[in-house]
Amino acid sequence: MRRLFLFTYVILVLWLGACQPGMRLVLNEENNSQTINLTAGDEFRLELPGNITTGYNWTIDALDESALQLVSEDYEESRSDLLGAGGTSVFTFKALQAGQTSLKLIYSRPFEKGVPPEKTFEITIAVQ
Repeated sequence: MRRLFLFTYVILVLWLGACQPGMRLVLNEENNSQTINLTAGDEFRLELPGNITTGYNWTIDALDESALQLVSEDYEESRSDLLGAGGTSVFTFKALQAGQTSLKLIYSRPFEKGVPPEKTFEITIAVQ
């Protein structure tokens, strides 16, 4: 009887998690220059490798706040024991309304003025 209860509980938790509104899509450098199709209310996570110990950092260069909301921004350190190992910049966005917009991030040293970014990441977001 206890196993049946535990099994039913696990299935219920998994089902409730799958029924949450808004999808959770994970994007990375491979998605650069792509068009991403979403539905209003969907969230996506953008993971870009970087190394803040070198002074470089991913920052948002272009964001239409009427179409996309920045939900969170974080930096996850590497699990490596190597000194100065890079990590991952993590951005979570939420699609707000139907339409098409672009999202652009740049990898640069913010304190270096007039220097082009080391890398750029830009996608088109199409919200239905």
